[in-house]
Amino acid sequence: MNDQVTILCLEDDEMDYSLITHILDQSEFNLSCSRIQTEEEFRHALQHDQLDLILSDHNLPAFSGLKALRILREYDTQLPFIIVSGSIGEENAVNAMRQGANDYILKDNLKRLLPAVEREISEYKSKKIQRENRKKLIISELKYSTLAESIQEVFFAFDHDLKLTYWNKTAKSIFQMDNVLGRHIHEIFTEWGHNGAVSVIREALDTNTSRPLTLNHHLKNKEFFRGKIYPCVDGGTIILRNVTQEKQQKDELLKLNNELETLLYRISHDLRGPVASVQGLLNLSEHDPDYEHKTFIGMMKFNMSRLDQTLFNLLNITKIKSKSQDLDQFNVYKKLQEITQSLVFLKGYENVKIKIDIDKNIELYSDPAIFDSVWQNLLENTIKYQKEGQVNNVTVRVEKQDTMLTFSISDTGQGIRRDVRERIFDMFFRGNEGSCGSGLGLYIVRSALGKVDGTIELDHRYTKGARFRVHMPQLSTKKMEVPKRLIYDH
Repeated sequence: MNDQVTILCLEDDEMDYSLITHILDQSEFNLSCSRIQTEEEFRHALQHDQLDLILSDHNLPAFSGLKALRILREYDTQLPFIIVSGSIGEENAVNAMRQGANDYILKDNLKRLLPAVEREISEYKSKKIQRENRKKLIISELKYSTLAESIQEVFFAFDHDLKLTYWNKTAKSIFQMDNVLGRHIHEIFTEWGHNGAVSVIREALDTNTSRPLTLNHHLKNKEFFRGKIYPCVDGGTIILRNVTQEKQQKDELLKLNNELETLLYRISHDLRGPVASVQGLLNLSEHDPDYEHKTFIGMMKFNMSRLDQTLFNLLNITKIKSKSQDLDQFNVYKKLQEITQSLVFLKGYENVKIKIDIDKNIELYSDPAIFDSVWQNLLENTIKYQKEGQVNNVTVRVEKQDTMLTFSISDTGQGIRRDVRERIFDMFFRGNEGSCGSGLGLYIVRSALGKVDGTIELDHRYTKGARFRVHMPQLSTKKMEVPKRLIYDH
């Protein structure tokens, strides 16, 4: 044991000090001993010297061992202190031990001195190493914690059994979970076992190789995360970044690209078809003077009407896509009444009975033009898709829920076939190929609602025709009056 051990001896008798040092020289420790006699010297040594043990006589001319003990404990509560005295007395010895002395040795029994010194030095060194290691660990953990908490992304650590050992504030905030430490990853994120994430984590640990990780998590809505697994000695760490918005933007871009491709195809098909028909009729009339002009004029009018309607709908889509919100507060009942009145000249209107069964004073703070576009298309569809020879009964209702208005529009018309229901909101989709519609109506409705944070859904349980639910939020914090009911029939 080559590390030097520094011992301070409070002793006024030169011969006793020589005897003590002679005994200490027999130690396997590399001991260095120095002697002092006064309180001033003692305090100076405590402040300036690196000490490992103190030996003190009980009685000194201007000082005492008990006072030295009290002074020491003010500076250091761990440094070993052994009283070496000729006549301490049992009561004083017990008192000294209570005040923090580690042992007492009688000068007429110094054979106990060396074992006591070596024992106390060994324990002190061991405890000192433990304290230093604990301090290093605390500092390391603080640095680790500070670093982890400074990371804006999700950060958590786990052991080789995949049990969490650390969970930063960002993770706690995003996943909204407490008391996760010590729990298995699969227990916290049950869906990770199904999507293969746990297998990827285990493989990263087994191969000691960092791996990319992409996964999802269910809260109110599905959220998507992308990050990396980093194996380490104690297990591993994961850093994740929320990429939900990026994924939504990417999906929206793909959707827009698909719609653009569909649009280009339909422009060549739906627009060129009527034009080609008109050109053919004109050529026919040019070469056949006996051809019934009235007939081909009617056919041209029909084709040009289809062309005009398609162009109108495409223009409507363009306006909706590029439109910014122009918000205003308006009366829902009056708006629906105006839209209904605007449809009276449509073919088939006389066979439709529209009932607006809503509270007449309900106000909506939204975009009036968007509202008009939505309900113009929905009500037009009830006229287009009625059953031949039957009256189509149409009912519009609304429920007010906090800051949301939920409309329902139901009819007793043709309904929508079960096999096409998932596609009815797609651009240019026609549920019936024999339909005279452009296949843009419900696409326009959904696109328009998206501009005001609204949604539309088909009621799959309704069997008498078709029923849609339309959700439109109040885009203002204004409180609307709860109104009285009025039923309007056209």
